[in-house]
Amino acid sequence: MRKISELMDIRDRVAVITGGAGHLGLAMGGALAELGATVVVVDLDAARSAEAANEIERHAGGRALGLAVNLESEADVRVVPLRVLEKFGRLDILINCA
Repeated sequence: MRKISELMDIRDRVAVITGGAGHLGLAMGGALAELGATVVVVDLDAARSAEAANEIERHAGGRALGLAVNLESEADVRVVPLRVLEKFGRLDILINCA
């Protein structure tokens, strides 16, 4: 039987969190980073996205990236996976908090 730690291993995974600069998004991003994931914080405000990504890196370790995206714009939304794949080579987890 596999251990929970093996089943929940997300090292080297890339997680995108929409609304990631908000309270819940930041908490989830920190938890995922603690478990080893790279976190992409997607939020409308560029400064808040970058600040949230920096906070995740400082407190949880690992890598994080802030992206400013208007989720009401289909063109903006379509660019997100392309940017994530370009930067990290994969996209494994999507959490929608927006």
